[in-house]
Formats: sequence, structure tokens, C-alpha cells
Amino acid sequence: MSLVLTSSLFSQDYYYKKYAPFDENIKSPEEFLGYPIGEMHTRHDLIMSYMTYLSNVSDKADMFSYATSYEGRKLIYLIVSSPDKIQNIENIRNEHISYIDPDNKKL
Repeated sequence: MSLVLTSSLFSQDYYYKKYAPFDENIKSPEEFLGYPIGEMHTRHDLIMSYMTYLSNVSDKADMFSYATSYEGRKLIYLIVSSPDKIQNIENIRNEHISYIDPDNKKL
């Protein structure tokens, strides 16, 4: 017989508060969702809402849809970077793709 005990003493404090200051005009996930990250399961629609919110309020985030799940849910990725790199994302993507070309003379 074994007994497994868990303790919140060893829980991770992974939500980057130590990396402050953050933009005070942008809500944290906790503020947006109304509960701390990890406290409960976050539904897909709420995650989508927060990602959309971030891409709308920050010039350092841009959201892209790449597919639809078998349940018809939009699948997205969020790019977070400096505004100049966000504006140049297509050139960065094309340069990245060029590295997989075996005939690429830049390598």
C-alpha cells in the first residue's frame, strides 16, 4: 500500500511576475479570465478570446489561424516579438524557409 501526498509548497510559480514591469494597459490572463492560471481548465473559446485580445491591444503580438480542428475550432498561433519584427514577419518566414532548400547558396 502506498500513500501519495501532494503539497502546494512545491508548486511552480511560473507566471513571470518576477519579470515585471508589464504594460499596465494589458490584462494578465488572471485578470482576463477571472481565475489564476492552473486553478481550473480553461476552455478553448476563452483561450481564443484572450489571444485575440492580446493581438488587438498590443503591437507586440499578432495572431494567425493555420487550421481548423475536427470539431470545427479554429487553431491559431500567437507571435510575440518586437513591433519591427512583427511587421517584417513574412520576410523572416521566407528566410527561414530558404534554409531548408538544399540548393540554397547562402548556407
